[in-house]
Order: sequence, then structure tokens, then C-alpha cells
Amino acid sequence: MTLQQSRIIARKIHLFIAFLQMIYIYSPAHNFAVVQQIVRWGTFPSLVVSGIWLTFGSKITDFVQRRKATIPGLTQFYTHRN
Repeated sequence: MTLQQSRIIARKIHLFIAFLQMIYIYSPAHNFAVVQQIVRWGTFPSLVVSGIWLTFGSKITDFVQRRKATIPGLTQFYTHRN
């Protein structure tokens, strides 16, 4: 999977979860304790993680690639084998 494909997937996930958050805020569902727990422990953290990935994803992958190249012997575990 290329970086562009992973960004497209992260963007779709981010938009879907943001839509769920919007529904939660503007509907009477925020009165139910179960829905509050789902939003608190499910959708909000995943919204934050997907936002961080969209913002810093390319920098993180570049850092990991440079890190793998500088550690001797580590690249043998990450080579693609047919």
C-alpha cells in the first residue's frame, strides 16, 4: 500500500467518524449512557488518531524509513521476499 492510498483510507475513516460525532452532538442520543461511552472510548480516540495520521503520516513514515536504513542488520527483516 502506498502512502497516498493509506492517506485516502485515513481520510475516509476520519470523515466517517466526524460524521458520527456530528450526529451525536446534534441529536438527542447524547442523553444515553451507552452512547456516551461509545463516543468517549471509541469514536473520539479514533478521530484523534486518524487526524494525527493525516497530519504527520508522511513524516512518520519518512522517519521510520530513515531509521531502518541506519540500523545495520535490521533491513533483512523488512525486505520483501517472493
